[in-house]
Amino acid sequence: MKFLVRFTDRPNVTKLREEHREDHLQWLREHHDAIRIAGPVFDGERSVGAYWAVNSETHSDVQNLIQEDPFWKAGIRASVTILRWKNVLD
Repeated sequence: MKFLVRFTDRPNVTKLREEHREDHLQWLREHHDAIRIAGPVFDGERSVGAYWAVNSETHSDVQNLIQEDPFWKAGIRASVTILRWKNVLD
């Protein structure tokens, strides 16, 4: 199944994000088989969260993946929404 994951970040985490960015990016590269697309979203120049497109068997597997992410562990994320997604255009 395919899922879209929408993260909202806590305010004022710029320094925390910088401290954990390299670990987060390395972790994303290591999980590219499941996390096919990942990247931040912005409000003007300020990053306010991110989106992932994930291939996974279950919603629960996506939740487990999120909890392994260094940004999640560092407390950068304020909330997460996981939606099942049907891609109609490759």
